Parts: sequence; C-alpha cells; structure tokens
Amino acid sequence: MVLLLTGLAINILGPTGPALMHHLSRSPHDVGLIFSAEGLGSFCGSALAGSILSRFSPHSVVSAACALLFVSLGVVPSCSALSQVMLMYLCAGAAAGLANTTANTMVTWAWRGSAGRLGAVLNFVNACFPLGGTAAPLLLLLCGQRIGNPLVAFSLIAVLALLPMTGAALLQTPAPPPPPPLEPPSPPKRRGSCDTLGSSSAVGGSSLCGIDLGSRPAYVRWTVLAPLLVTIWLCIGAEIAYAAWVYSYATHQAGMGSHQAAYLTSLYWSAFTVARLGATPLAACVTPGAILVPAMALEVLLTSYPYEQALVSLRLKKKIDAEVC
Repeated sequence: MVLLLTGLAINILGPTGPALMHHLSRSPHDVGLIFSAEGLGSFCGSALAGSILSRFSPHSVVSAACALLFVSLGVVPSCSALSQVMLMYLCAGAAAGLANTTANTMVTWAWRGSAGRLGAVLNFVNACFPLGGTAAPLLLLLCGQRIGNPLVAFSLIAVLALLPMTGAALLQTPAPPPPPPLEPPSPPKRRGSCDTLGSSSAVGGSSLCGIDLGSRPAYVRWTVLAPLLVTIWLCIGAEIAYAAWVYSYATHQAGMGSHQAAYLTSLYWSAFTVARLGATPLAACVTPGAILVPAMALEVLLTSYPYEQALVSLRLKKKIDAEVC
C-alpha cells in the first residue's frame, strides 16, 4: 500500500503538468522546477532513511511519512505560487523516498533467511509503485470529467495516504536482523598479481589489481555497490523523467488529445507493472545477475531506436496521404 501511494503521489505530477501551468500561469520550464524539487526531496528522504531507522521504529517512520504526504499533497490545489508548489513537492518527495526505503527495509527484515524468496517478494512489492503510476493519469481523467478540476486528484491521493498511515500505526513492526559478526583480520596479500575477476586474491579479499581497499566491505562497496548505484541512478532517473514529460509531449508535440495522452502514460506504467510481476517468479529461480545483464542489454537496444525520427516520418506520411486524397 505504501508503494502504491508513492507511485500515485509522484506520477500524478506529470499528467497534471498542463493543468498546473494554467493554474499558476507559468511556462513548462517553470513547472519543470517542481519535478526537480520532488527529485531533490526524494533523494534526501532516501539518503536519511538509514539514520532515521536507527533511531525510530519503521512503522512510526511510515506513519510520519504518510502524514507528511497527506499535508503536502492536500495543500497543492490551493497553492497560488510556483514556489509554494515546489515547497510542497519537496516535502512530498522526501516523504515518498523515506516511505519507499522504509517499506523495502521492512521486507528484507521480514523475509531474511529466505534468500530464494526475498528477491521474488521485493519484485512483487515494488510492482505496486508502477501500479500507482498506471492509476495516476486515469485518476486525473476521472477528476477532470466528474469534478471539472483535475487538481482535485492531489486531494484524493492525500486522503488515500490516511490508509497506510493508520495501518502502520496498528501493525507490528518486524524485528531487525542481529548485527553481523566482526570481520576477522585479512591475511597479507601478494602484490602485482590480478586474477580474472580483477582481484589480487581469491574470493574474500580486499584488493583490486594490487590496490588494497582496506577491507572486504570496502572492496564490495567499490566493485559491486557503486556500479549498482550508478545504474539505478541512471535508470530510475530516465524512468521518472519519461513519465513526467510524456503527457506534455504527447499533447503539445505529438498532437494527441488529453485522453490519449493519459492512456499513453498509463500504458507506460502498465508495462512496468507487467515486467515487475513477470520478474517475480524469475527472481525466485535465477540469480540477480542472470536477470540484470539481459535486461540492461535489452534496454540499451530499445532506447537506441530513433523514435523521434519514426514519429516525424509517420506524421509526414499522414500529411502526404491527406494531400493526395
């Protein structure tokens, strides 16, 4: 429920971009600053999650984050200045980042010791985020048609934040794992020899091509965690940026109506949901690397296709066909 809420809260911003431009009398460039504020808030919330969770219980953190989402999103329709909306979405991004990180942390606590199932459960839980992104543009259409004001979608999502806030206050927090045992001192290593994996020692060493990184955890941080963080940073950034601007691009550049643009955004997030659910049984059977490497290769192949050129050619063909007729 937490990731469904944050998927709604973050991804409603893209489809409501044109409505916010009209409401605030601002340009698309100005509204883009709201996306930057949300991203900054999400980064800060995720970065501070570790220190916050070391002092407070996860369920109290989730309740506080949902309460912050309730306030910040509920105020957005009444904001009359761009700076006010930016401030509200800075808070909403921080709450979403903190809530997502806390929810994923609790999943790892609850399913620790089940390495074969933990990856599947994480995939299944995180499928709720794109599910929220799928519902966000449809909620926008509903508010525009039934109420006449698409900005009411922010208020509805704010009210929805009360559900996980109440549930987190009533449920029992899973127990954190015990602290890991102290690392034994590493034996001295020979200099000047590198194996095929780039380490100068067998598995368990702390050197990289003769450079001693100090400890095995430091070696893992630089050779495993750092590349993964860069990959996630680029992939998530591209994912959110596309979802944020595809609605405005479809309506202003591709000539689509608001309904078609909303369905396009919903279809985009639906593909993410299907992929997450499809990866759930795979994560229970194969290693993460067996999923990650082919997925990244496929992503590079698909993103290298000249979609813009194909769209221009299609529009030109339609124009020629119309002139001929």
